[in-house]
Amino acid sequence: MILSLLFDGLSFLAIWHYKGLQTHPMKIFMFLSFANFGFMYSLLMMSSICEFKLYIVFNETTFGVFGEWLSLEYLVLVSEFTSTLFYQIVLLLNTCLCLDLIFTLRDPFKNPESRYNIYWAVSVIGGMPAAFIRAKAYNIYLYGWIVISIFLVYIICAITSAIFAFRRLR
Repeated sequence: MILSLLFDGLSFLAIWHYKGLQTHPMKIFMFLSFANFGFMYSLLMMSSICEFKLYIVFNETTFGVFGEWLSLEYLVLVSEFTSTLFYQIVLLLNTCLCLDLIFTLRDPFKNPESRYNIYWAVSVIGGMPAAFIRAKAYNIYLYGWIVISIFLVYIICAITSAIFAFRRLR
């Protein structure tokens, strides 16, 4: 987990810093590295809340507003929300990458930069419902169906884009 966190962070920083690397489709990979970094970081923090007594630190730095148990509950809730959100963003950005392969092969001379904001917005907005449902625990079955449906959409887009690319480039 630590190595994935390190290398995702380094790849994001490298692509961000060197503008020559931000050619198509590396900017999508930069977004993916950021989302993977956020996912790994939230998982690491979720497992470290009790180990490093972060709930006590949080309670003391918020002037004891919550109390230790409510601080612990709040930190776990935030960790669940961020891990689910970044996981969904990773899935949706991979779906957008598959769709971008189809769009690029269909019209190779169209500027792909105009699609990046749409990809990022769809990924963030599409990841929000599952994150809110998991964090608030409204309906765990609905959360499961959302996650499974997004994953199935990703698998269908991945297979479709691979077949389309194979046929187009053959």
